[in-house]
Amino acid sequence: MAACALRPARRGARPLLGRWLSTAVDIPLYSERLASPGAEAGPTPDTRTMCVVHGVLGTGRNLATFTRNLLRQAEEATGRPWQAVLLDQRCHGRSASVHSRPPNTLLTSAQDISRLFRNALAYADRPDVLIGHSLGGKVCLELTRYIADAGRAPPAQTWVLDALPFLADPTQTSSGVADTFRTMERVASVPQPLPSREALYAELEKMGFSKAIQLWLGSNLRQQTRSGGPGLYWVFDLAGAREMLVDYCKKDYSKLLANPPPGTDFHIVRAMNSDRWAQADIRRLKQYEAQLSQPTPDRGTTHYHELPNAGHWVHVDNPQGVMDLIVPALVRRNEGAGPPAHTKRVKEVAEASWKQLDEWAHRQSAQAGAGGSGVVPRPSVTQAADGTTTVALALPEGSNPQRAFVAVRSVVARPHPGSRRHSVTDTSGLRGGHYDAEIRRVSDVLGPLTVRLTRDLDGASVLEFTGPLTEPDLQLLMIAAQAACAGQGWTTPSRDPHVFVWDDEDEFGLGVRLPGLGAFLQHMQEMARDFQALGAEDLIGPDEERDAAPFFPPKRFDAVAPQGAPESTRDADEAAAEKLLVEHGATVVHPGPPGSLDWGSLAGYDEQKRQIEDTILLSLLRPEVYRAIAAGTRRQPGASRPRAVLFEGPPGTGKTSSARVIATQAGVPLVYLPLEAIVSKWYGEAEKRLAALLTACEAFRDGCIVFLDEVDSLATARGEGMHEATRRTLGVLLRHLDGFDADKRTVVIAATNRRADLDAALLSRFATSVHFGLPGPEDRARILEHYAKQLPPEDLRRLAEASPGLAGRDLRDICEQAERRWASKTIRGEVKEGTLPDVEAYLEAAAQRLREKAVHPTTPWALGAT
Repeated sequence: MAACALRPARRGARPLLGRWLSTAVDIPLYSERLASPGAEAGPTPDTRTMCVVHGVLGTGRNLATFTRNLLRQAEEATGRPWQAVLLDQRCHGRSASVHSRPPNTLLTSAQDISRLFRNALAYADRPDVLIGHSLGGKVCLELTRYIADAGRAPPAQTWVLDALPFLADPTQTSSGVADTFRTMERVASVPQPLPSREALYAELEKMGFSKAIQLWLGSNLRQQTRSGGPGLYWVFDLAGAREMLVDYCKKDYSKLLANPPPGTDFHIVRAMNSDRWAQADIRRLKQYEAQLSQPTPDRGTTHYHELPNAGHWVHVDNPQGVMDLIVPALVRRNEGAGPPAHTKRVKEVAEASWKQLDEWAHRQSAQAGAGGSGVVPRPSVTQAADGTTTVALALPEGSNPQRAFVAVRSVVARPHPGSRRHSVTDTSGLRGGHYDAEIRRVSDVLGPLTVRLTRDLDGASVLEFTGPLTEPDLQLLMIAAQAACAGQGWTTPSRDPHVFVWDDEDEFGLGVRLPGLGAFLQHMQEMARDFQALGAEDLIGPDEERDAAPFFPPKRFDAVAPQGAPESTRDADEAAAEKLLVEHGATVVHPGPPGSLDWGSLAGYDEQKRQIEDTILLSLLRPEVYRAIAAGTRRQPGASRPRAVLFEGPPGTGKTSSARVIATQAGVPLVYLPLEAIVSKWYGEAEKRLAALLTACEAFRDGCIVFLDEVDSLATARGEGMHEATRRTLGVLLRHLDGFDADKRTVVIAATNRRADLDAALLSRFATSVHFGLPGPEDRARILEHYAKQLPPEDLRRLAEASPGLAGRDLRDICEQAERRWASKTIRGEVKEGTLPDVEAYLEAAAQRLREKAVHPTTPWALGAT
C-alpha cells in the first residue's frame, strides 16, 4: 500500500510533506504526499513524480484512493518508485481558509501548484506527470503552459480527465458546466450552519440531487464555530470557486494542444457517458491525435482517449479504466516500447527486409537457371489519418510464407514485461479467392497490431503489418523475412484447379477455392468418393497410422436448416444488449459451469436460502412442476414464478452473493445495475437510461437475473416532496416490472437498506421479500468456520461472541486481516514458519474492526456496515 503523509502545514513548522515557504500566502496550506512502496523511505535517483489536481467543489482527498492505486501500479509496471502530491486548490477544502492573492483564476491556481510542488518535493523542479480532473484538468494545461513559458522543462505527460480543453458555454442548459453553476447556486442557498449531514441530504433531495451527489457534497462539510454559531459549514469559498469556474469557461487551449511543447505528451480523456462534450470538439481532438501522435524535435504529442463505463466522475465510475490508460503510457514513456516510429524509420526497416528477400530470390533464380526472374516488388508503406501505418511486404515465389507467419506470431504472443493487458487472436480461411491468415494483438504497452498473410492461388504471398508500429514491431519485418527464406511453401496441384496444397517439412494443409457453401459441400463429397475409391496403400504413407475410416460421410450433409431466427442473429442481439448495458455502467456476469458456485460460498442464512430456493431458484430450474400445479388450481393458468423479489437488510449480509448463486444455479447471466447505472449524476436523463437498460435485459433469450442495487435511492416513497424527475424514473421501473415476459426466465431482484422508505406501489410489485439480518452468534460461528477452518469449535464460538453486530462481509475481512498480519509476523520471524493464525490473531482483528465501526459508522445500523 502506498504511504500517505497527511498533515496541514503550519507556519514555523517543517511538516513531513517537505519544506514550505512560510511567507507565500498564496500557497495552499493543505496537501498530501503519497508514495509507492519503493519510495516510502524517501526519494531515490530513479524516483518519478506526479501531481494530481481535483475539480471544482472537490478536494485532494477525493482522489487519494485513486492516486494510491495508481502509484502502486505505476511502480509495478515501470520498475521505478513514484511519489505524488495531492492538494486542495485555492478556494477549496482546507486551502479555502487561506487569504489567497486575487484574482481566482486557472493561472493563479497553476502558480500556487507550481510553488507548492517545488517546496513539497525539494528534489523535483516540476512533476513528471500532471493529472487533473474536471476544472483541475484545465489547471494542469495552464500549469504546463506556465512552466514552458518560464523556460523550464514541462511535465513529460499531462492528463486531462473529462475536462473540455476548449471554450465552454455556461448558458447551454445541456452543458455539464451549466449544471455546475446551478449546483453552486443551490449549495449557496442552503442555510448554514447545518445541524447534521442528514439535514443537508434532505435539502439536496428537495432540489433533485441524486444520492451520489448528496454524499459527495456532504463530504465538504466540517464542524466549525463561526459567527453564525457552532455547526457544519462548507469548507470551500463558493464565491472564489465560482470565479475559477467562470475562468474555466473562458480558457481555450486549442493552440497549446495543436503545438505541444517539445517533450510533452498531452492526453485528453473523455468519459463516454459524460454530457460535457460536443461532437465538433470530439472531432477536433481526433484530428489533433491524427496529426500529432508522433513527436518531433520541435513539438510534443497530443492524444485523445475514450473511457467506457464512466460518467464525469471517472476516478469513481471506472478508476481501473483510467489507470489502464495512464500506466501503459508511463511504461512507453519511461522504459517501454517508446513512441510510434517515424515514417522514415519504418521505410528503413521495410527496405532492409526487402533486400534480404530480394537477395534470396536472386540466389534461387540463379540456381534454377531460367526458372524465374527473381524480382521481388518493393514494400509499400502507407499511413492512415488515425496515425496507424501499414507495411505490405511481398514474399517471393518459392519462399515459406507459413513459416514466416508462425515466426511472427510466436513473437507477437509474448507480452511486454510491463504489460498488464495483452491478448492475441488469430483467424484464417478462404476469402474472395485468397487464403488469408490474420493475427490481432491488443496490448496496453505495445499498442494494437494486425498482421495479415494473403496468399493467391497463383503463388503470390503478401504479409501486411498494420498498427502504430513501435520499434519492437518493426523488428517483426526482419523476423518474417528471415523465416520466409527458410524453405519451400505453397504448391498448386495441376489435377484440380479448385485445390491448392500446403506441403512443408512438418505440415500438410489443403485449401479449396469455391464460390459458396453448397459448392464446397458438393466438392468435398466428390473428393470423399475419390479418396474411398483409392486403395489403402495409396492413401497411407510408410510411417503413418493405418486408419481407413472414410471422412465426410454423406449423412453429415443431410441436416435441415433450423427454422426461425438463426443462432448467430440471436447471439448478435444478446451481444448488442450486453454492450449497451456495459456502456451504461452495468456489469454482466455470465454463469460458470454447473456447480462452480453454490450455497457453500455463503455460510449461515439457512432460512433465507430456503426461502430463495422455494420462491425463485426451483421455479427457474423446474418450471414445468410449477406450471402443472398452477394448471390444476387456477381457472386461468399462468406463470407462478415471481417477476420481482426484494432483498432487504444491512450491507455485507449476502444479498449480492445470493443473486450470484441464483444466476449460476439457473444458468443465466447476472446483470448487476448499481445506482450509478440507473440514476444519472444529474436528474433529467435517468428515466431514459433506466428504460434502455431494462429493455436490454429482455434481449437475453434464456432470461437473466437483474440485480437492482440500492433501489431505495431511486424509488423512495412518492408524495408532495418527490422531485418530478424521480417520479418519472419510478414510473419507468414500475412499467417494466409489469411488462417482463413471463415465459422467459427473467427475475428482477431489488436490494435495499431501507425498506421503510420504498414507495408503496413498488413494494406491491414484489412477490416476496427476503430479509437478510445481521447474523447471530451461531451463524457468525458458521461463517467464521468458512474462513478459519483450522480453529477448533470452541475458538470459533469465542470469536463469534467477540464480534457482535458484524455482517458476513466484516467477518470475512477480519479473517483476511488476521492472515495478513500472521504472514508479516512469519516473515519477520516473530512466529514459526508453517504455522497458521491462532484465535488471538483473529480476536485482535475483530477488536480493531469493532473500534472502526464505533468511530466511523456509515449506516443506520452503525455496526455491520462495510
